Amino acid sequence: MVPAFPTTTVAFSGTGLLAASPPFPLRGGTYHVSWDTQPIGAGWTLPTWSLVGTIHDSADRSTQHALVHVSAPAGSAQEGVVVVSNIPAGTYVLDVAAPATCNWTISIHP
Repeated sequence: MVPAFPTTTVAFSGTGLLAASPPFPLRGGTYHVSWDTQPIGAGWTLPTWSLVGTIHDSADRSTQHALVHVSAPAGSAQEGVVVVSNIPAGTYVLDVAAPATCNWTISIHP
């Protein structure tokens, strides 16, 4: 997903690992990052699982910005919002680490 303007909310959904999203622009500054996660299938029996989301410049993986790092308890859907500051303007990709038994959505709001 590539928004028309860098001030547009950028949202991605998936199941399990996302190695790199399509590139998207950010104008820089402070962002509200909303997230939700829900176990599927055997995921309901996991004692806990983690959802980790980071962004990095689409041309340079060396500098990452953490967006989300949460541990979810067993047997329940979880959601939240975090505020991330000091993101430089640029074109980014999102990486997500989550179990294959986990659906997730991460939205980046200006």
